[in-house]
Amino acid sequence: MDKKIIIVLVGTVIAILGGYIIFVPNAIPCDFQQKKIERNISAIDISDILNADTVLNLSVQSVFEEITSYQASQIMNKTYWQGIRTHDSPVLYGTSVNADNLNCYLSHVKKNWSEISASFPALPFQLEVHEYITGKGEKGFQVFYYVQNDGKVYVKSLGFGVEEKQRIYGWQEVSQSYYL
Repeated sequence: MDKKIIIVLVGTVIAILGGYIIFVPNAIPCDFQQKKIERNISAIDISDILNADTVLNLSVQSVFEEITSYQASQIMNKTYWQGIRTHDSPVLYGTSVNADNLNCYLSHVKKNWSEISASFPALPFQLEVHEYITGKGEKGFQVFYYVQNDGKVYVKSLGFGVEEKQRIYGWQEVSQSYYL
């Protein structure tokens, strides 16, 4: 015979964020409840919402595939193309902005974004590409995507090459010193 356990919680549901229910039991003193609420909300963070945003992440993947396709042609030159940040500042989450740095390039690279892509539409993130070289001289590249929300900057990274797995991570908040 199957047994069912029913748990009854007495309290208040104050928010549903990123699939999490923020619940405050009535038995906890009010000032403690407020501190717990603030910690739970900051623990959920916008990064959970960004990681679950299908449209944003499909756009990330599409741009990564386009960059990877271009990079495949460059490796014959024994180097990967590197791209400076596409925008002067991170794109505000939930918006798309035409890139203002498409014609700029690193002095040693000599190709800009406009030359490697037929066209980037308005992007929902700021983008940059780095080449990396391991201690053994093996090369790869890493693509960084940046968005901004409530004055905070979030980054996601996709990598290609021998260190691909170490260079892939989901959306996470970064400090101003990291971003600058």
